[in-house]
Amino acid sequence: MLRDFEEIECTKEEYYDDLGKFHEVPYYVPAKCYMKEYEWGTATILEDDLDLGDSIIVYLNIVDFPPPIVNRVVEEDEGYDSIVEATMDYDKANIFFSSATIPVDYNLELECAKEKLAECVDNVSSWINDYIKYLVKVAEDFLRKNKPDELSEVKCEKCDITLRKYEYPYHLEMHEINEAKRQLKEIEEKIYDGIDENEYPLAFKYFRNEVDKLISSKLLPVFKDLAEKINQEISKMGIIHLNSNQLYVLRDIQEEIIKNVPKKIRDKFILEMTIIPAILSTSALSKFINMTVNEQIIQERSHNFSVNVKRKRGRFYVHIYLNGNHIAYFKVDGKIRDKIRSKVAQYVIDKEKVEKISEDLYSQIKEKMGIK
Repeated sequence: MLRDFEEIECTKEEYYDDLGKFHEVPYYVPAKCYMKEYEWGTATILEDDLDLGDSIIVYLNIVDFPPPIVNRVVEEDEGYDSIVEATMDYDKANIFFSSATIPVDYNLELECAKEKLAECVDNVSSWINDYIKYLVKVAEDFLRKNKPDELSEVKCEKCDITLRKYEYPYHLEMHEINEAKRQLKEIEEKIYDGIDENEYPLAFKYFRNEVDKLISSKLLPVFKDLAEKINQEISKMGIIHLNSNQLYVLRDIQEEIIKNVPKKIRDKFILEMTIIPAILSTSALSKFINMTVNEQIIQERSHNFSVNVKRKRGRFYVHIYLNGNHIAYFKVDGKIRDKIRSKVAQYVIDKEKVEKISEDLYSQIKEKMGIK
């Protein structure tokens, strides 16, 4: 049934959680699909659909589809409806004009009988060109009736070619893409001189991923020795995990990065070349990167802890303060010592200091409670 189809990873919508609860807004989970390539594009089938009913939806991703005139028409509500209706009326295949990214990128849905699935998909080659011509005619008829000006001829200001008005935006975009390719090539030649995004806006607009990969493969290795030095320094500190309140520990390292790494690639240097992401919480990493890129030096904070004890309904409660700011509220019980130590450790790294501060606070609590 699926001859020559390749198994791939895709995505599916899930409406029920692990407890069987229904959610109106789905969440997305990995799934298994089967894909086959053709000269016209790709056909993909979601594995879960193979067990549903006698028919199967095949997701088609047609190359260069929809054509420009159809793209222009579907921008109008009535135009979109006309294209959808025309597709449903097309008599050579049971297709639906639809595009999405779940389970994969696709721009047309094809319904096939399960027992003739392979034959149905292979048969796309026999009608796809005819269907596209059919849609173009439907789109032209719509514009002729509703927006005849779109069919008038205009001249491109960049190359003097004459084309229809509805084609002009797409034609200008091709000019932009060609210029973006030229800028990308120039970036490749000047990568070691530093790259200013404002100087190459189109390259970053259309080929940002390629530029990022270029920076990672060509420019970051220049700072390999610095990355190794920083990683060794962190390892010597014996740091396992830091939160946002403990970033001051990395102040010297932050200053090294700011001093030696160009601003444009500091985020990639931190993420791809150092072990910093492995020791920071998600929020701490985001804060560290933002401050480092923007050259905001992390300030070392003083750690002046204090406590206040209150009694309510026969029970004692302790408020903990850091530099005058309230940071915790605990009930005094047999675990109060551990609670204090845990809270102090969120701000102080040195284990000996944590123990000393915790014991001092614990002594203050006992004194305020009248316990010797």
